[in-house]
Amino acid sequence: MIPAELEASSLDLPSSDHCRIVVITNAELRHDRFALRLQAEFPGLVVAWLQVVPASPRTTETGGSRLDKFRKLGVMLRSVLAGGPHILLSRTGRRVVIGRSRELLSRIGRRMVAKFEGEAASQRIVEQRIFGDEIEQLKKTAYLSPKTIQNPNSAETIAFVNSLEPYFILTLSGAIYGKELRDCARGLALNQHDGWCPEYRGADTIDWALYHRDLSKIANTVHILTSGMDSGPILRRSIACLAVDDTPESCFARSVALGTELMCETVRELIQTKKARIFHQPQFTGYTYLISQMTKDIKDDIRRDLQRSLIKRDIAKRTAF
Repeated sequence: MIPAELEASSLDLPSSDHCRIVVITNAELRHDRFALRLQAEFPGLVVAWLQVVPASPRTTETGGSRLDKFRKLGVMLRSVLAGGPHILLSRTGRRVVIGRSRELLSRIGRRMVAKFEGEAASQRIVEQRIFGDEIEQLKKTAYLSPKTIQNPNSAETIAFVNSLEPYFILTLSGAIYGKELRDCARGLALNQHDGWCPEYRGADTIDWALYHRDLSKIANTVHILTSGMDSGPILRRSIACLAVDDTPESCFARSVALGTELMCETVRELIQTKKARIFHQPQFTGYTYLISQMTKDIKDDIRRDLQRSLIKRDIAKRTAF
């Protein structure tokens, strides 16, 4: 439950009789479960649930949809060809090349969007199977609905959160939260990360643990929010329990479910004691993965391993005593 191999220190939190909680999530079922579990665990203390929903579901961090980016490439190509030496292509030839290039780029863009949407749909199906019934039960006692925001670091959001005077800000999402937002927490701003820190930080960390056949690192970590990605001091960390028929999607869902329970346990202890034992992540240990690094070939390798009973063999090895 705690990373005993890491350097530890103690942290005293401010005294308070009103440990208000602001929850920030995305909009998938696992995020709903996170917010609903916290309301059930800390009735009356959760004062806001902010759900980050970008203006367009296909909008990237740098702005614009993926298809828009490919269209822009087509425009750039047209500009280059149109301004190039006339000896290379006739006017008709340039039009043909431009048209075919734009068509190709648009087709690639549509396939990429379909790929991402297909993966998201598969994850939603698994989460509905694992979390669906529980979420329906949790909704019966929930007293807060999500407030939709587009940007958690906007001045409007920061002003709203600050006005609530939260003691805790608790997050489950892939966003990077700025210092102004983190500083709104009178006590601590905490995040649950679906991975084993410090070895697996960043994106797709459950998939990366599967790829490396490192099943002992299919885990979840509760850590203090900092400017780095999943790099803040750790309060809790634990390994998820897997089943022999698990898929990458269900391994991920089990990790998130575990992390939510770790978050509840952590916050309960902090409210009672106002003290935290924190474990510092070494600066040069582990790896921070980027979304772009998880390619189709790697995903295919992971599924091939699971089809060859990777989890079943690992469980058998661990229980052979």
